[in-house]
Amino acid sequence: MNTGLSDVVFDAILRATSGLDAVADEAAFQAALAAALGHCERELRASFAAPLIPPRRPPQSAIDELARRKPPRVLPGDGIDPCAARAKLDILWHSPAGPVPIELKFCSKWKADTNGYQFLKDLHRLERMIAAGTHRPLAEIRLAAFVTNERVYWRGERPEPQPFWLSEGRQLGGGYWVQYDQQSADTLWRSYPPFFLANEYELKWRDLRPTWKCLLVEVRPQSVAAS
Repeated sequence: MNTGLSDVVFDAILRATSGLDAVADEAAFQAALAAALGHCERELRASFAAPLIPPRRPPQSAIDELARRKPPRVLPGDGIDPCAARAKLDILWHSPAGPVPIELKFCSKWKADTNGYQFLKDLHRLERMIAAGTHRPLAEIRLAAFVTNERVYWRGERPEPQPFWLSEGRQLGGGYWVQYDQQSADTLWRSYPPFFLANEYELKWRDLRPTWKCLLVEVRPQSVAAS
């Protein structure tokens, strides 16, 4: 890990969250962090390379089940790409190391079991990201941050789905398959498209202030995993 760059971002997160109360949302966190870092652009349209590890194809049974629903739901035979064509990057920081993409998650109250999936999808998106707005190439260092006061995330426990646990010290190997652990064809393959992570990760939470922690993960592009 490039600890110097990560520490600069973490220090900015400390400053950004010092003025946020328990009802602040992700948009407020994004704006505060961009201001704390300086030299940032926000909400840029992102472009992605094809995944290094092609995802598993949905079974025909799932395609047929969704087609029978009213109204019918279309599931392509190749599945759905989690890197949507209109996806936007939260922050592009113009750092001394070049343009650094940063994706953010913020949770002050647990409401649904989607944040773990969305954070892991951020890692996948950052691995595959090749441009943000008109900026290309991007730095080989990218960062995903998750700020929360909900201990379910750093403990790794239900009601969060086990495949998405972000528990302290968890190791995710290269080629980790990210998919819900339930039976709904729509959840498994369409509303929350599954994917492989190209790189390996160790999850380490840092203390922000009483009851609040931050998971800050350094991401490398998938091309580095291939080299």
